[in-house]
Amino acid sequence: MAADLAGFTLDSFALLSYLEGEAGMPRVQAILSQALAGARTAYLSLINLGEALYIVERERGRVAAQRTLAAVDQLPIRVVPVSRATVLAAAHIKAHYAVSYADAFAVVTAQDSGAVLVTGDPGYRPIAEAGLVKIEWLPRRWAARSTAAHIQPQRRRERSEDHGVPLKARVLAGVLGRAGAHSGQSPVRTRTVV
Repeated sequence: MAADLAGFTLDSFALLSYLEGEAGMPRVQAILSQALAGARTAYLSLINLGEALYIVERERGRVAAQRTLAAVDQLPIRVVPVSRATVLAAAHIKAHYAVSYADAFAVVTAQDSGAVLVTGDPGYRPIAEAGLVKIEWLPRRWAARSTAAHIQPQRRRERSEDHGVPLKARVLAGVLGRAGAHSGQSPVRTRTVV
């Protein structure tokens, strides 16, 4: 496959940092804005989507995971299905490198698309050291923070709300709202379901 050097493969870390307003959000938002404009392609393995959803469901419940899936479905991300060849390639990577199996799918997606892998997960260090894919590292926390957000999910949720509208909905509205302004579509409207 021809290399899409202008493309980016997101892993679950990158996706969740965007949706949860974590330190990597501005960079992922820029990538998604470029994808929306057609200047870049944003890829996400179906396995990494599932990984992000189980993390959200484990931390905040099934309804939150369903809302997350609905938000992701509105983003300009090409979700890459998993084939037998992808499973075998991910198994090969997992057998030879100390990475999680889900991370191996992100690596295969980046390799197959010729895209840069975007993550803040230090678990990819063996992949970076081996030079299997080019990795763009996201920050793991805001400079002013003293604790990692994943350690305190309840505080993260409290920080991510503004007047009852979760940050992921406001960010989603920002990315898609700009698209609507340029394409004649109406901007995304958000509301909180309690």
